[in-house]
This record gives sequence, C-alpha cells and structure tokens, in this order.
Amino acid sequence: KPCGLKFCRRASATPAGGLRMLACLTAALALLLVPVVEALFEDELGQYEWVQQNIGKPTCFAYSADATDRVFVASASGVVASVMLKDGNVQWRRAAAVHSGIRLLRAGSRGILSVTDGSFVQAWKPATGDLTWQREYPDTIIDLLLAGSNNKQKAIVIRENKVEARTMAGKEEWSTNMPSGMAGARFHLAALSQDETSVAAVAVLADGSAMILQVDVATGKVLSQNELPKAVSQGLSAGSFLVADLHLVMLVDNTISSYPLFGGEAGTFQLKNVKSSDRAAFRLMQWQRTRGVFAATNGLTTAVFGLNSKGLKNVRTFEGVAVVGPVFSVHDDEGAQPVAVAIMKDQGTQIQLMDPASGNVQPAINAPEYTAIDHGSAELLLVHELSTGEHRIVISAVDHSIAGIQGTNVTWVREEGLAAIRQAVFYSRSAAVISAERASRSTAPQGLPALGAQLTEVPARIQEVIQDPGEAASAFLKWLVPKRARRGPSKNIVKHAKVPTCAEELRDFGADKLILAV
Repeated sequence: KPCGLKFCRRASATPAGGLRMLACLTAALALLLVPVVEALFEDELGQYEWVQQNIGKPTCFAYSADATDRVFVASASGVVASVMLKDGNVQWRRAAAVHSGIRLLRAGSRGILSVTDGSFVQAWKPATGDLTWQREYPDTIIDLLLAGSNNKQKAIVIRENKVEARTMAGKEEWSTNMPSGMAGARFHLAALSQDETSVAAVAVLADGSAMILQVDVATGKVLSQNELPKAVSQGLSAGSFLVADLHLVMLVDNTISSYPLFGGEAGTFQLKNVKSSDRAAFRLMQWQRTRGVFAATNGLTTAVFGLNSKGLKNVRTFEGVAVVGPVFSVHDDEGAQPVAVAIMKDQGTQIQLMDPASGNVQPAINAPEYTAIDHGSAELLLVHELSTGEHRIVISAVDHSIAGIQGTNVTWVREEGLAAIRQAVFYSRSAAVISAERASRSTAPQGLPALGAQLTEVPARIQEVIQDPGEAASAFLKWLVPKRARRGPSKNIVKHAKVPTCAEELRDFGADKLILAV
C-alpha cells in the first residue's frame, strides 16, 4: 500500500547515529545482566601455578674440563644437578636417590659418577644428565676414584672387602678380593697414585692391625702388601680421618698425624700450638681435592696444612672458619696451581688465592653481598679461572645456600635451604581486619539505591564506547574469550627481605608473597 510504503521510507531516513546509540545502550544493559564466570580449560585442571625446584643441602662440588661453563652439585636430598657458573640456573636436575643423600661426586671426561650414603652408584651424561648406567652393591662403597683420561678413563670402586674397575660405560674390567690371609678385614680408605697407575687401599683386620695394599690399575693385581704402624689402626678406630691427596690424615686427641700411602715421611702436629682465641677442639674439614692441602678448624681459627714427601707442615692460619677449595685453570701447569681460601664475615665474603707450598696469599677479594650474618660460615668452595684471568667462584654456606661470585659482585644466589621444608601452614587474616572491612561495606549503598547509582553512570560509559568503538570491541572479545593463564617454572625469591615481626609489618610486607621460614 502507498501509505505503508511511504511510512517505511520515512523510517529509513532515521539518522544512523541514533541506531548505533540505541544498539550500544542495549548491549550495555545486556552486559549488566550477564554474570561474571571464571573457568579453566580441561587440560589446566590440576596444574600448578608455579613450582620452585631445589637441589638441597650441597654435599659435593665437581668440575669437568669438558664442561667449563658449569659446576656439578650433589646434595643431601639425593639430587645431582648441573648449575651454570654464569647465572646459577639449573641446566639439568636428577633425583638420584629418594631416601639417601649423595656422598661422593666425581666428574670425568665421559661421565659424572655419584655414590649415595649407602651403596648406589650411578653414571650421568654431563651435557644432558641422562642416566647411562647404575648399580647397587650389597656392601658399602668406601670410595670411588677416576683413573686415566679420555677413552681410557676408568672408575675404581673400593668396597668393604673388594676393589674393582669399570669402564665409564659401566662394564667391569677386573675385580680383586681381599687376600686370603686377611680374612675378616675391611677397607677403610683408598687413594690413587700421582701417575694414576696404582691404588693404595688401607684395610683394618679383625685383630685391630692395619694393612696397606697396592693394586695395579690396569690389571687389578696386588703389587704389595705391608703392615702399617699400630698407631694408624688405633687412630682409625678412635678418631676422625680423611684422605688428602697421597696421605692418610688422622685427628686424635687434638693431634694431627699424616701417613704417606705411596712412600715418604710421616708427620705430626700438636694443634695446641695454633694461636687461637678459643681452645675448643679442632675438627677436620672436608677435603675438596686440593692437591697437597687440607684444613682443620675449631670454629674461630682455621689451620691450613701442606703435605709432601717430607711430611706435614702448618702453612698458614686464618681467623674464622676458612674453607679451602680447588682452582681450575685453563693453563696446563697444574703443579703450580694455587688453592682458594674463603672466609665468610659479617661484612662479606673474603676470598684469597694461596700458594700451597709457601702459604703466601694474594690480595683478598671481598664480596659484601654474601655475609656470615645472612648465611653463616662457608662449607664448600670451587674456583674457575677464565682465560682473561678473571675468576668465577662458587661457594656454599651452612644455611645450604649456593652463591656465584665474580670479582666483588655476587652474581647469583640459590637458597637451597627451601628444600628442607616438610610442612606448610596457611593462616587466615586477622579477625579484626575482616570485621573492619565488613563494617565499611555495610555503610555502602545496598539494593535499589546501589543499582540506581550504577545506572546513572551508564550514559558516561556509553559515550566512552562511542568515542573508540574498536577498543571496546577488542576488550569485549578478550573478556569473552580469555587467554590461558601463564604458568612459569618458578616465582622470584625476595632475597635479604626483612622478616615481619608483627601483624602491622606483615600487612605492609604484601599479600602476594609466600613467607617461608627455614
């Protein structure tokens, strides 16, 4: 009909802006009625938001010339890890044992070997951490030594009553039992000769006497069998002992004694002659494969000793707990290599290089950001000398932390004490704070007045949408189709943060932090 046609034409003449305004108003009112719903994708169910993987209390450091950019770390939590020297990131991490710590860690040219507190031996690829072979022995592993280099390198496993050699691929080459005339004897320690052609193993017999056996590395043949002085067997049962380079070192009744395992002179030293402000008993510190050098401390003073064919010598004394570690260099002259000495003080960590023959030290480097106040005394130390002459230092402390130091700067810190956490307790907020927030909400408009206040803001919001419709559409799509939540491997640890001591400080500390007390 003409009337109807005319009416339609007049309707089509309505301004387009009015229609857009009407559509936006309708959409805005519809959005007010849509409830906000949060959901997860199916494959996100049960996933962690973040994870902090730790190594645990360090028990051993190891270094390989074939992987100069990293240090291998073993822990009391049964973990073996490859840690980058530059930034402390874990390249790979393997849980070697579930209920046992790692006691020995050896880095060879073709593999990394670890030994647990019991009798579990495992071999790992240095580059990837892949397990190449493993073997659990029925008796305790006394020591594990690496002899030779490159393709000819082999692992010498010293058990309680047997010595055996295996290739780095795990194949047994030979096995030597305890000699028949030494029934009931047990090996206590072993050392590798300087030319790596023989192994000296010390065994204690049932009658209390001690014997030393020299075994050929190539064939497993017993080259010699000699009785040790009675004082050695008594010291092995009555005091503490360790193997330092080519010597057996014992500490009995505040007296240090050394016995050469491959020829030379024995030596003794009375620790009462060490000048110290405290007369507390000394203890032997862990030997970290520093050639011809070991240390003993009483907590306030550390005495560093040198060993050679002429016996034992106190080369230097340091105030505080000083840890002695090896220096791995790019130079071939290993005989002239110094050792590193680190002392953690309240003002920072002091590191010096020392000549093991004379005891002379180079000027100290002080890293003020790694202190005894925060971490306690040092326990393990390893230094890598770069071709430029700079040194990258890895050190661990009694609080289980590991730090990387270059020059005077602490480049990274790993707080491995977090691995000791066995329980977490979440506390609710203060009841007074919750009541105050509820009271403030009760004074706000409720019901229809609140709805009316919201509706009065609709025109202003619509005007904002009209000014930039593209941005509004993009925001609507993001709201309609949310992205997957990002899950990183870890959260940042706030180092050197002041621990809250009251509710007021805890509130100011921030609600987005998890406080861990170790």
